[in-house]
Amino acid sequence: MTKTIRVILGAALALLLGAGPAAATAWGPIDSWYNGHRVVKAWGDAGHGSTSWNNFYLQDPINDGNTVYAKTRFYSSWYPYSLLYQRTTPEIENTTRYFSHTAPGSYYTIKTIACAEMGWPVPDSCSSWVIIP
Repeated sequence: MTKTIRVILGAALALLLGAGPAAATAWGPIDSWYNGHRVVKAWGDAGHGSTSWNNFYLQDPINDGNTVYAKTRFYSSWYPYSLLYQRTTPEIENTTRYFSHTAPGSYYTIKTIACAEMGWPVPDSCSSWVIIP
């Protein structure tokens, strides 16, 4: 087998096995408001390669004493779209921090939500889910 054919076959096999180049999708910003104030904001990018990932910034834009957190969910990309992995950030306050959530494998639908913990009896104030196919 010639070197050229081996290189082409190797590249084709890598693409079939998910080891090919990663595809990233930028998302956000997503945010949630409470009593006229933005209480949480997040933005980043997510994608698939040999693993799936969600890299993002989480921000607590006001110093109101409430912490903020974000969740990333990795769903199967095939029916019945089962939740396979979930990652949650630690709670932070009065800062902006970078987070990276990953899951093994490359074929997931990724969903992210950002929330501010408001304290009992007020439910958490959350953004809408952002969905990355």
